[in-house]
Amino acid sequence: MHAKSPYMCPRCQIGHLQRGQATFVTCVDDQLLSIADVAAWTCDICHYREFDAEAIRELELITGAYVSPIEAMRTPPRTANGDVPTTTKATA
Repeated sequence: MHAKSPYMCPRCQIGHLQRGQATFVTCVDDQLLSIADVAAWTCDICHYREFDAEAIRELELITGAYVSPIEAMRTPPRTANGDVPTTTKATA
């Protein structure tokens, strides 16, 4: 078992992000780009994944384009009962 990481998962807010490697998949100039063994952080509970910022910078230098993983879209955090919290705006 992995040692507990100090980085809480931004998706499930229960798990911890563990450093490892994963396959990075994105589209660059309408072409599918798949690169194996890219440094990434993966949640030990919900398997949410964030790619290492330095690895992304290197991919951007190599491709000459802004690269964002296909799975980068985050879902909003949920409360303990599964509801998406609503934000309240103060009216002036």
